[in-house]
Amino acid sequence: MAAGTFELVWDEQPPYLTDEGTTLSKVVVTKTFTGDIQGTSVTELIKAMTSEPTSAGYVAIERLTGTVHGRKGTF
Repeated sequence: MAAGTFELVWDEQPPYLTDEGTTLSKVVVTKTFTGDIQGTSVTELIKAMTSEPTSAGYVAIERLTGTVHGRKGTF
């Protein structure tokens, strides 16, 4: 098991679509890891919000470049 911490930078861009109560926007999240996991990752999200306060969703993919327990690579 790996243990560590990360610092996060959340960069939400203005919505690129607003139509019939649905809003779509892109978010880029950058993390810097320290501990057993060392490196950086970039996550790209597409966020969907609706007019219903408790209804939302997202899809995301994250790529980490660095080391885990000394093993170097991209994960």
